[in-house]
Amino acid sequence: MMDMIGKNICRILAVLIAVVFLLPAGMIGSMNFGEAAVETSPSLDMRVMVNGYSFDPLKEEPNILPEMKLSSPNGYFIVQMNGPILQEWREEIEAKGATIHGYIPNFAYLVFMTSETKAKINGLSYVRWIGNYEPAYKVGVNGVTGAV
Repeated sequence: MMDMIGKNICRILAVLIAVVFLLPAGMIGSMNFGEAAVETSPSLDMRVMVNGYSFDPLKEEPNILPEMKLSSPNGYFIVQMNGPILQEWREEIEAKGATIHGYIPNFAYLVFMTSETKAKINGLSYVRWIGNYEPAYKVGVNGVTGAV
């Protein structure tokens, strides 16, 4: 009788141990590591901050005087990503023909590219926004308004 109870306890323990080890594998298999990883996190500050201007390009436009805006693109753009920039994103942007000239907070680069390259980069899943690098951004807020 005691021998039978001991065997049942061993079987129960074996099943519990198997469940404990297999459960994490099942959870990992159901996790999504694809496109959802590049969606914008609601807790991230997505404002572009360049030379005194601060704006979320999907929600607002910066207050720029008309004479300080481009009438047509000149090849220089701000390319904002959906969050912290990965090295492979930078490499892919460069591989598509863009020249990166520097980082712009938050999660953006100043990029020189042709309109054909812009179309390719705009289709990347991790690119949030592409906009002209306006002349006003070179001068800054104080230079445009005359304030010191």
